[in-house]
Amino acid sequence: MKPIEEKGFKIFFVGGCVRDELLGKEPHDLDLAGSLTPKDLHSIFTKFSNVSKNAEQFGVTIPLIEINGKLEEIEIATFRKDETKGRHPVIGFTTDLVEDASRRDFTINAMYEDKDGNIIDPFGGQKDIEQKALRFVGNPKERLEEDPLRAFRFVRFLAKTGFTAAYDTEEIKRACEDLDFSEVSKERMLKEFKQIIAGKFFTYKSEAFHFAYAARIFEVVGLLDIFEKMDEVEQAWRWHAEGSVFKDPEGKEFFVMEQRDFTGCTPVEHGSVLAHTFLTFAEMHKIIFEGTNIAELKIDLDEEKIFLLKIAALLHDIGKIHCQHQGMKTNKFIFDGKEIEETIQKVSEHSQTGIEPAIEFCKALRMSNEEIHFICSIIAHHMEFHELQKLSDEHLWRCTAHPLFKEIMLVALADERGGVKLEGFDERGSVSDIMNDKRVKDFISRGPLPKPILTGNDLIKFGKKPSPSFKKALDAAFKAQINGKLTDKGQLFRSVKNILK
Repeated sequence: MKPIEEKGFKIFFVGGCVRDELLGKEPHDLDLAGSLTPKDLHSIFTKFSNVSKNAEQFGVTIPLIEINGKLEEIEIATFRKDETKGRHPVIGFTTDLVEDASRRDFTINAMYEDKDGNIIDPFGGQKDIEQKALRFVGNPKERLEEDPLRAFRFVRFLAKTGFTAAYDTEEIKRACEDLDFSEVSKERMLKEFKQIIAGKFFTYKSEAFHFAYAARIFEVVGLLDIFEKMDEVEQAWRWHAEGSVFKDPEGKEFFVMEQRDFTGCTPVEHGSVLAHTFLTFAEMHKIIFEGTNIAELKIDLDEEKIFLLKIAALLHDIGKIHCQHQGMKTNKFIFDGKEIEETIQKVSEHSQTGIEPAIEFCKALRMSNEEIHFICSIIAHHMEFHELQKLSDEHLWRCTAHPLFKEIMLVALADERGGVKLEGFDERGSVSDIMNDKRVKDFISRGPLPKPILTGNDLIKFGKKPSPSFKKALDAAFKAQINGKLTDKGQLFRSVKNILK
């Protein structure tokens, strides 16, 4: 800052670094702004970043400044103003700090600090920080029309900070209803969306979650359509009482969203997949931020892993909205001494049916192949992981050796906790019981699957010609190997010889 001020210019720290300092956080990016133009900066500094030339047309100059013996890229923005109004205004330079501040998104990002620590705060950002309030600079609709991505940033700040919006959801809904998101890149959306989903304050029923609806975040990323379809698929009372309506012994109807005593109650209306999905999402959030007492499921969590786990929780039952081809089924069961009959859609294949629509959703958001693999692995396996104790040795080892075993079990745990069970109908073992099972623990301790002893080349050496039966024979040989029955190539070959054609 010194070389700049020696030339008679004022320069300020601005935006996030000032905000973070007031919040007691260590600033990550030091953004500077002042009245000097790119031309002025070229008269002061001699070395510049390779990208500075392109950035200068937008009023951002990036000189290379020596800090602690190392050249660092420092972004310095020229104070700007709107020469014209509208969605694509012509931008000009100004010497007026307040005019520059009026173009910024939120009051907490429109504060400036000089080298002596004096803060210039034209729109009350410090007060909003004290009151933990998130407020746009000026009119919300105007700020959002200037850059629709600010709708994502608005929800992201709520999700990460726990601040309260200075508006009700209807006001934000009106401000966002005509926004054109088509010019916002998918990559920028995904970057913001990841931070929203991973936010410590973004869970079902949170203010940030409600504003994600109001600001059209769920609509723009493609989740709203999925949610609406989930809400159309009814769940069985027998295994999913959440989201349904019951009558108490006095005949008064009540809505079910938590475990309770159903003695004397009568089911009236089915709940939906959406109700279960939101509860599962809430339980996943609790597991991530409050932990679990299952030692074997402790994993390191960064923002990316949190995002993936929470998205997997939202999408784990997406296959249920694509199971119409299975038709309907009727369940009859005795509950509280009464015979109950219900007719609902079959969803027995939903783990596999959900893979394709999940891939479609992830690709539309420009997720990486690794991210798509993570989410789809959990969707594909989340049901079988409820049944670990019943699996054969070979299948159990395959499950426990899965690279995402812990992550799948965490979603299975959230899935379990996200359901309300009628007493006597929880037919699966709990995740806690499964993880405490001696046999399951033994296979977890075995680590990765061994390499197959018998291979296709071995079959050829034994005089067999390659054929479609090779795969079946090799699978059988590997199963025998895992079960510990046979460990010699010759023995394994003889055990599967009859399979080969």
